[in-house]
Amino acid sequence: MVLLAEYLQSGLDLSPRAAGLRFLPFAIGFLTASFASARLAPRLGRKILQLGAGLMVTGLAALVAVVHSRTMDTSGVAYILPLLIYGLGQGSVQAPLVNFILADVPPHDAGSASGVVTMLQQFSFALGVAVIGSVFAVALGSHPGSSGYGRALDHALLWNIALLTVTFVAAFALPRRPAVRALSDAG
Repeated sequence: MVLLAEYLQSGLDLSPRAAGLRFLPFAIGFLTASFASARLAPRLGRKILQLGAGLMVTGLAALVAVVHSRTMDTSGVAYILPLLIYGLGQGSVQAPLVNFILADVPPHDAGSASGVVTMLQQFSFALGVAVIGSVFAVALGSHPGSSGYGRALDHALLWNIALLTVTFVAAFALPRRPAVRALSDAG
């Protein structure tokens, strides 16, 4: 999403405020899905993660279509649906992910395992930003015009879609449902 802000501000010459307001649907979608996933995860199991990754791919594909469209890329309305869908997907993945990963960890190891999971998440986020950012920078080139930012964002989004597809497939390796422990096990 950092690269979308770069595209909106440098490629389309929007002010920081105007670019930031374009992200409001993402925030609403993320918040809504984060709350909803707490109730849906016990019923859907790991499918909530697959649904989230699928929504993220769909949102990014729709965003690619907006960036490719000469008439829609400057309209704030054109970004609402793609960013809402992407936010719904990310909220559906982020909130329940740790519970699924830690489902089979014994209670006495949960603190350490949670720390490792959090560290790996942060490392993955940083690595993802570095890789996708590098793709964007290389595609942008040394003398970009306004169309160069669209082309660079397109490359970065396609890489992001590919990595999210790997996430979707990797979700099959997680337990079907987070483990439910009895109170006596937690003691």
